[in-house]
Amino acid sequence: MRQNKGAGMWIRRTARVGSAVVVSLAALTAIGCNTQQTAATTQTSNAGSTSVHKLGFVVLVDGELGVVDMLNFEKVQSIKVGHYGVHQVAVLPDNRTVYTGNRDDNTLVKLTLSEDGKSYTQKILGKSPINLHLFTASPDGRYVVITSRMELSDEESKVFLPSGLPDDSIAILDTQTDKVIKTIALHSPAMASFPADGKHLYINNVHGGTVSVIDTATWNVVDTLQVADQALAPLPDGQHRIAPDGLDVSPDGKWLASADYDLGTVTVWETANTANKRHITYAKGDGLPHDVRWSPDSKELWVTDYDRHPVPADEVGNNAIATHLRVFDVADLKQLRTVPAPRKIQRISLPQYSKAVFLTTGIGSVLMLDRQTGAMEGEVVFGALGRPVVCGMTSY
Repeated sequence: MRQNKGAGMWIRRTARVGSAVVVSLAALTAIGCNTQQTAATTQTSNAGSTSVHKLGFVVLVDGELGVVDMLNFEKVQSIKVGHYGVHQVAVLPDNRTVYTGNRDDNTLVKLTLSEDGKSYTQKILGKSPINLHLFTASPDGRYVVITSRMELSDEESKVFLPSGLPDDSIAILDTQTDKVIKTIALHSPAMASFPADGKHLYINNVHGGTVSVIDTATWNVVDTLQVADQALAPLPDGQHRIAPDGLDVSPDGKWLASADYDLGTVTVWETANTANKRHITYAKGDGLPHDVRWSPDSKELWVTDYDRHPVPADEVGNNAIATHLRVFDVADLKQLRTVPAPRKIQRISLPQYSKAVFLTTGIGSVLMLDRQTGAMEGEVVFGALGRPVVCGMTSY
């Protein structure tokens, strides 16, 4: 591969899932494909007992939301939201309020779970003004950003029927009123990422080859970042590029990274000076970058990649695609190591107070691996082949 420069969690063995997680005070934190790396709230009573927010949420392709007990790393339940589910949910800082949607009829759904995750109430918030794709909560939980399903390629249109709603927009939902307060037209928006201060919102335009920067005080687009150094030529036969795909802003707010699928690159911007842009360039045959996640100290960038392009709705075939998990140094973007994974992996989660990395897989499970050695410390399984986890885990 060629590069262009430019209080912990302890494991103990069990026979049930291979491991359980014992968490010290304030050890559990954001585990997410869209959340910020912020510490979970702990509450201490007069008696000295401690309660830790402990739920993780896993998005499944068949419209279910899996609930994980992260303290014991075990399945709690699956909640059926619709036949055809969204690819990411928004979890508020209380760790119990979840915003999602039913893509069968494009309704917005609010779930409120009990503290142990074993029971919940559901409220239908009405029809979405846009196609539903991904949900992302702001760091303070005041807003939920909903991105559209994105414009479909000719190949995708054979699988996913159009709904007639806008594909090239995002919607901003105010969680105090549960109303959509604004829609913003973009170009095939998908992943969203907030810095910890919540002052900006980054949205990748996966078929446009750009990242939109939005001022959250006004909800206006203030900048558009190009992932490539030169203008991208259109692909033949009306096909769309997937650049960028994964998107994440570092916990310290200094760096923004995107995995640029068809370009074979990972692009890193300095947020204070976006003209400072660098690339990790994959050699041909090394893989197609898919997901990116910053380490809690913002010094490492973790990247998943596929050996070849997945095919829409071909779950059996896609699960056979080889994947890799690579770690890069932010200073010079050199590869530090490859972390072996025992399954075909998709999305990455790096909790702030854990020595583990959590990965979603193509067989509908979540892996817990030692970050340095890659040794598997546990696995929570929700579904067999044909029900792959699409996005990953979201938790506070």
